[in-house]
Amino acid sequence: MEPNASDSMQVVDQFRPMTFVENPGFDPDRELDYDHLYRDRIMVHSIHGGDLIPNPFHDALIKRGPLGIGHILEQGYFTEKDWGTFQLSQKLSEYLGLPGYLRVNLARVLMDFGRFPGITPPEAGHLDRYAINYPFSYFLDHGERTHLLEACYDEASQVFEDAMPGKMLILDIHTYDKYNPAVGHADKGTLRPEVSLIYRSLSFQANTRMPYGLFDRLFPDELAEFTADRRLTARMALTLEKNGIGVGLNYPYLLPDGSVEVRSQIWSFFRFLKQRFESLFPEKKNREDFDMVWAMLLDTNLRCTQSEMLRSYLHMYRQPPRGQLRRFNAARRAYQEIETYLIEHRREIIMDFRLSPNRLSSLAIEVRKDLIWRFEDEIGLHPVQGPGGLIAENVDRIAHLLSTAIKTYFNRDRGPINER
Repeated sequence: MEPNASDSMQVVDQFRPMTFVENPGFDPDRELDYDHLYRDRIMVHSIHGGDLIPNPFHDALIKRGPLGIGHILEQGYFTEKDWGTFQLSQKLSEYLGLPGYLRVNLARVLMDFGRFPGITPPEAGHLDRYAINYPFSYFLDHGERTHLLEACYDEASQVFEDAMPGKMLILDIHTYDKYNPAVGHADKGTLRPEVSLIYRSLSFQANTRMPYGLFDRLFPDELAEFTADRRLTARMALTLEKNGIGVGLNYPYLLPDGSVEVRSQIWSFFRFLKQRFESLFPEKKNREDFDMVWAMLLDTNLRCTQSEMLRSYLHMYRQPPRGQLRRFNAARRAYQEIETYLIEHRREIIMDFRLSPNRLSSLAIEVRKDLIWRFEDEIGLHPVQGPGGLIAENVDRIAHLLSTAIKTYFNRDRGPINER
């Protein structure tokens, strides 16, 4: 499914939840205007531009939903889709000379990869939602919800995690509504910035810490303050503003805990800690007790049953599964060793991770939909479907400016790259 052959809702039998879309002009020997070592360490992805709804989930919704559920689904598809994001991701990949970009093919009205697994109630706010969106969250049964997460969410997670190691810059490309939600009797809310760069955790902003019960408490809360190098976000904002494009920073919302940006930052820290710990204590590498703990710490998608059982045993003091007390006790001792190491070297580990030239920057880039897509109404509720909706010249201009800022950041704003 090529970008220009989609951009309309499609009910399908065969599908892949996440795919890598190749850059047709990619040349590994092409001379770049930034250090070629960076090229393999950049990842561009788009998770909210998909159009596909697998037949079993569509049929279940139509069968159980009320009269008019088809219209509710269509409107949900229009509203939830990030119109133009695939094309912007493709063009940005071309300007950066990348092999391609990752994209989620499923329609966001069905599943949102940028949230924790679970079901979204009808009244949930934008930042309070889970992966299975309404109306599917309401009308799919338990088996269908489980199948959706296993066949789609987990597979997308695996593709994403396989691509992450070694990356130092992950760009999550989005498009958002023209106006903020209306308040009171207003027809529409305030006009949003043309581009917004989002790299700050909502939980950290509100509470200066990450919430209990989601990610493991070993994660240092202060590392959630920003998910991307502020030299990069400042360079992007300056480049766009100098060329007449208004930029917002962490507005009109911040990153929810289930966002790819927050999850990847925590995942990268525990991977850093694991590598550091095992380099000092090689005899503890590939041991079942330590492997159980590292699997739990790296389970930032909260999808591993064994990790959830170990997490519950360690932090909620629940009984381990029958017959596994010895294994779980061994894992508890391994966890305590890792915890002791982190406590004793906390400041050094945090500073080394924070200042590492290889530290991951993960950034959400929101572009206003009306800049790169045509709508039949002024507010943006009725998009022009298919290739005729794309405003290609604006896609090209914004992608070029973003790529220019990224190259300037690599060439001038940060230190020399380290080999992996």
